[in-house]
Amino acid sequence: MSKFIGLWISEDKNGNTYLSGNDKEKKTRYFVFNDKDDSSVKNLCKSVDTGDIEKIGKLDKHDGKHGEFMACGDFIVSEHRFYDEADPYLKRKDGSYVTDRNGEKIAHPEYQLRIK
Repeated sequence: MSKFIGLWISEDKNGNTYLSGNDKEKKTRYFVFNDKDDSSVKNLCKSVDTGDIEKIGKLDKHDGKHGEFMACGDFIVSEHRFYDEADPYLKRKDGSYVTDRNGEKIAHPEYQLRIK
């Protein structure tokens, strides 16, 4: 069965953008970075408890029936568009909103990582 992980756009201290998201069960954080030598190439990486970032592989672009996606082995990265656009915020099963440390509502992720 596939596992889906939300990926949000993040920015590092130098102003570079990347995607990141957590698999809380496996305590693993996933990242999509531009390649340092070629910004048109995207790399999928992960970090486990140690904090070291390990490259999983290069993401290749593909066209599918739901639009463009990127893939690397058993990993697929695509836009996340399976939510109600009228309410773009994450909700718990009880209907309450998911919030960050500052009490701000958290929006749905812009992208998703599917692990086959």
